[in-house]
Amino acid sequence: MNRNQNTVDTSGLDNIFNISPKNLQSQISAVEKLIALGHFQEAEHLCDQLIARLPNNPAGFVNLALIALKQQNSEIALERCEQFLRRFPNNQPLLNYKIESLTSLERFNEAEELCQDICKLFPIKPIGFIGLARISIKKQDFKLTLERCEQFIACFPNELSLLHLKSAALINLERFEEAEQACRLLTERFPDSPFGYAGLTKIALLNQDFKLTLERCEQFMPCFPDELSFLHLKSVALINLERLEEAEQICRLIIKNFPDKPLGYAGLTKIASLNQDFILTLERCEQYMPNFPDELSFLHLKSEVLINLERLEEAEQLCRFLIKRFPDRPFGYAGLTKIALKMQDFKLTFERCEQWASIFSFHPSFLQLKAEALIGLSFFKEAERISIGLVDNYPKKPVGHLLLARISFQQGDFQKSVERCYKLLESFPNDIHVSQLLANTLIALFRFEEAKHIFQQIIRIRPDKPNGYFGIARVAAAQSQHEETLKHCDYIIELFPTKIEALSLKGNTLLALSRLEEAKILFEKMVYDFPHLVNGYVGLHQLYRKIEKHHSALDAILTAYQINPINITVINQYVTLLELMGKTEVAYALLERHVNKLKHDACLVPLVNLYSKYGETSKILVLLENNNRFFSENVDLQIKVGLALRNKGNIIAAFTLFQNYLDNNNISLAALKIKFRVYEQLCLLQSIIENQGLFRHHFLSFISLPKPYLFKNPLYNEIVERIKTGNFTKCENFLDQDLDENPSNMIALFTRKIVEFTKELNDISAVFSESYLDIGESPVSALKVSEILISRIKNKTPTSMIRLGDGEGNYLTYPPQYEHWQNNDIEDIQRVWWGDVKIEHEDDKPIKALFAESVLNADILGIPDLVRRVRDIASFDNLANHRHNRGIEAIFHHLSVNKGLFATKQKTILTSCHSHTDLEFWDLYRYILTNVSKVTAITCHPDFARVLHDRFGITTVKTILIPSEHRHSHNFNIHEENNCHYPDYFERIINELTVEKGDVFLVAAGFLGKIYCNEIKNKGGISIDIGSTADIWMGYSTRMEHEYLHPIL
Repeated sequence: MNRNQNTVDTSGLDNIFNISPKNLQSQISAVEKLIALGHFQEAEHLCDQLIARLPNNPAGFVNLALIALKQQNSEIALERCEQFLRRFPNNQPLLNYKIESLTSLERFNEAEELCQDICKLFPIKPIGFIGLARISIKKQDFKLTLERCEQFIACFPNELSLLHLKSAALINLERFEEAEQACRLLTERFPDSPFGYAGLTKIALLNQDFKLTLERCEQFMPCFPDELSFLHLKSVALINLERLEEAEQICRLIIKNFPDKPLGYAGLTKIASLNQDFILTLERCEQYMPNFPDELSFLHLKSEVLINLERLEEAEQLCRFLIKRFPDRPFGYAGLTKIALKMQDFKLTFERCEQWASIFSFHPSFLQLKAEALIGLSFFKEAERISIGLVDNYPKKPVGHLLLARISFQQGDFQKSVERCYKLLESFPNDIHVSQLLANTLIALFRFEEAKHIFQQIIRIRPDKPNGYFGIARVAAAQSQHEETLKHCDYIIELFPTKIEALSLKGNTLLALSRLEEAKILFEKMVYDFPHLVNGYVGLHQLYRKIEKHHSALDAILTAYQINPINITVINQYVTLLELMGKTEVAYALLERHVNKLKHDACLVPLVNLYSKYGETSKILVLLENNNRFFSENVDLQIKVGLALRNKGNIIAAFTLFQNYLDNNNISLAALKIKFRVYEQLCLLQSIIENQGLFRHHFLSFISLPKPYLFKNPLYNEIVERIKTGNFTKCENFLDQDLDENPSNMIALFTRKIVEFTKELNDISAVFSESYLDIGESPVSALKVSEILISRIKNKTPTSMIRLGDGEGNYLTYPPQYEHWQNNDIEDIQRVWWGDVKIEHEDDKPIKALFAESVLNADILGIPDLVRRVRDIASFDNLANHRHNRGIEAIFHHLSVNKGLFATKQKTILTSCHSHTDLEFWDLYRYILTNVSKVTAITCHPDFARVLHDRFGITTVKTILIPSEHRHSHNFNIHEENNCHYPDYFERIINELTVEKGDVFLVAAGFLGKIYCNEIKNKGGISIDIGSTADIWMGYSTRMEHEYLHPIL
């Protein structure tokens, strides 16, 4: 194999007829050289001269047909062949070019008939047999190609084309050992032909051995410097080795040497895609496609980039065109499946995989997509089976192993996911996707330093990619290291200015730091630079929500929705804002359209949540009938169905639903987040079933049913009993021992936090007059609180009953580790309560003092309970990151540091911060207000007096009207929307408040209501902080827990 090809000097070739007018062979040779060099116009000019001089010689006609084929103009080639064959009916080259033209045009039946005729006409010539083999390989029927080649090679053992086609069929059938033998046979018999060497190189490429591919290219290219296949294979190897700058050089060389071939242009487009520069990818597709309108690679790359840009309608149109144009290729079908996955429509993804995987059984992407759909549907066992199959069938590819690690991650078995990732990295040490999953899992395990180390390794492997740098920024963000996060984001943006995720993270971090003007400038720039993406608009929406400018927030999220109307994050935020603005019917219509017309299953969850919140029980059950499979696959939806069944009176059905879930569902972190709510509902239903006749009115006969806060796991039965008896030391020792053996046991970590909270609650309760009364859990405790209030009303004992939630906690003394957050947290909660009112930190000292006095002076004090704490622990990966948690911890810190003051009073009763809704749940307001004929209500509802009369028979009601909480100002009391509760109303109410001894006040006034309650008590009255219960009585649902308060029986 030693063939040196020198550059051909073309000077004088077009004057060949003047030099040797009688030398036919030199004239034909000149034409062939011009064609080989791609000088088609000059070649065609010589052919015309040749035909004019020798009209009865086929050479000029044959080369004209060849020129059209070389220019990929199959229609003209076919026309010329048919025209010239009438003059030279049995000319073999013309017949061969006609076969090629028909095959290229995919007119396979005509091509096959022509080949069969040629085989009969020339049975000892290979032309027809080669044509049949080429037709079958063009149709991607590789088995038939192999059968034909083996049959025909028996007759033509030395025919290069048949040996080449056989090797190509074996390669496509992934029978690589046989293919390698066939290619080596080609190199032995035809050492001057590139086919055998190109085949060996392609085998290395398909075996994912990109280094060997590159070595073979560099070994064989000097012998075939003008051979396109080696340049192409080298560019593909460099792309897969992610040596993209070198790959780009090769692609540009291909374009220079073969400007009429699509491979170089396709390579440049692929490189842009791998660089995640989707805009450049799209530009290159649209630039090159007009020159190669039937080139599959551009259509495929364009569909992929449209999916990545979430321009899914355009992507779907293009995929359907791909299917129509190339019905035997998998790319259009795979694209439609990826679109369904991108929409999080896992059911449709699964159905499309099922439909098309059997047709393209050789194509692993359908198996991968099917596994991802099953993961999305929580069918983990089936997903694992498919993933193991991918590992077995494609051992040199990481995809199956990576899916197995993802399955463990989704199941909440983070430790197993970590183990799988580390094992996978032994085989694929430079696969950054594996490293990313590993690092993300380590973040979920709070192993931040280890995660940071993995991201640093990614940077070392791929310093030209943003993945590692962005991961380190995420590690900082997960630890609430906001200044550090900003530094990392700025560095990423400097290196990768189009990294939209880094821009979004920076904007969100600025929001967390309340650097609102900087955040606004950034989000507006994102909108300007990336108008086709939703990120900038979503950021502006979050900014305007934070500062309570709901109409501006609506404009921003509506634009995002118009850009991408199937992005579930955008839909959820749009719906939340519509609901917040009182446009609940619009929110219903939006979600119902997505579920019923667009079959967007991902919208079922938010729609059910909305129905549940507003008590639309019947609608939930209708959705269940129409989407039963999806409901059965989503545990959170099952909880909603259970609540719906309960609220319709189907108690046994609801109980069975919850019990079946607990019996059948293995414990995992993913299940942990909702498992507590399942137990909570199950115990309530048990209470209802056992006390059916007594449930609503005969409270004295109730027995307190302690909830099993932990799980049906024999290992933790002892813990449950110890928590009940207050034996916290043994609980802690038991859990610490468990954690020593398995530090990543998420159940034990979760339980440890619950034990710590319960211990803290008990320690604080010890200095108060009563043990903590959990009136949500125990109807007996609820009745006790009610009777205390009734006694005080009868005796006209001045009383203040208030509740402290996370917002109130933001105004109390923060623990030292959170002190630097307090000013930002107060600004945030002020915006929620009062809108744009800006109170300087020095100016709010008086109100802080009044509030602290109200807490100290309360007779019944509601504080966060175990139910709330368990939900927080289950919902948030890092509690320190959330203002809500910091507020709750401040409540306990404040009570703890002031235990001495509370101990001197010896009269405050502790209960739940949800006592207002717990009393409503047990229907005890009717009991408390039975003998009350006159009340004063501080509320934002003008029609509240009528409701109190209709509900409780109270005849005399004085209403002190205030603006609503700012975030709900669009829902009701709209005429007060532009007025601020603080300071205007607050100072007037405090100054004008008149109270006679024993007067009963129902106060629904938020944070300031706690101060009103204390002022009422100081003036001799009895104040009950009913909070959002007033909204329930008026028919509004303004809190998550309200979904539990619709009539049970």
